Amino acid sequence: MKAPLSLIFILFLFSSCQPIMMKMAGMNNIKSFDSLKYEEMAAELSSDYPGPKNSYAISDTAMLNYSALFDTTFQKNTFQPIQLLYFKNKDLTSYHANCFAPGINLKHLDWNTEDRFDQYIPKSAVDLEKYSIGLDQLIKAIQIPVDQDKILNKDVVVFFWTRMVPISAKDLNEIMVKNATAYSKDNLPYVIYLNTDKFMSKASN
Repeated sequence: MKAPLSLIFILFLFSSCQPIMMKMAGMNNIKSFDSLKYEEMAAELSSDYPGPKNSYAISDTAMLNYSALFDTTFQKNTFQPIQLLYFKNKDLTSYHANCFAPGINLKHLDWNTEDRFDQYIPKSAVDLEKYSIGLDQLIKAIQIPVDQDKILNKDVVVFFWTRMVPISAKDLNEIMVKNATAYSKDNLPYVIYLNTDKFMSKASN
């Protein structure tokens, strides 16, 4: 688990922060998975979204399985703390991660840089021509139960988040919700919230 950790903190915006700086930047040091704190924040995130959704806390193995869906040139992105994936007709069409969002200040990222969220589906932060995966592949890799009837004829948004960077997670969730309700209110996408605290806690020990 040490290799993924190096990828996370080399690329992550606040990679060089010491503990006091981490607090100033709104970061938490997650030493273990806390189910109560997970449920509290999961409820907070999902309650802001009026459309269909579900929440899961996935295992560290699930994160590695997810990363393995991509080739080595893209895998460094899959270990980022905050990621947002949009699927249309079960194909990945838009990808966002904290490493592609410039900082506004010490605590906040500009997720809407280049006006990415001024359209629906949001403009992808990266060119996915070589890296696209299918929704069914992702669901199988992370081993979560998804009712296929509920996602029939719907776009699907997969939101990877961790309590390690709660401010960034909440900021992106707010932007995602505003984008969906403004541009696709008649057929809101199905959102799958995936907490990665189990991976983050093991990677940092």
